[in-house]
Amino acid sequence: MVGVGAAFDYHSGAIPWAPKWMQAIGMEWLYRLFLQPRLRLRRYYWSFIFMFQSIYKGLKWRFSKSKF
Repeated sequence: MVGVGAAFDYHSGAIPWAPKWMQAIGMEWLYRLFLQPRLRLRRYYWSFIFMFQSIYKGLKWRFSKSKF
């Protein structure tokens, strides 16, 4: 099984491509959020929560260990 994400939507023309400058800096996800806020907001929200929790736990673990 291969995950293709939004490839079919892009190639069929259902969703327009992000501008080249947004693609170049890796912000295509932001463009899609503006195009489809209802669809993307919940998914992106939980991704950000997971990311920040992981960073917090990693930093907490890193700095709680003794240096000796």
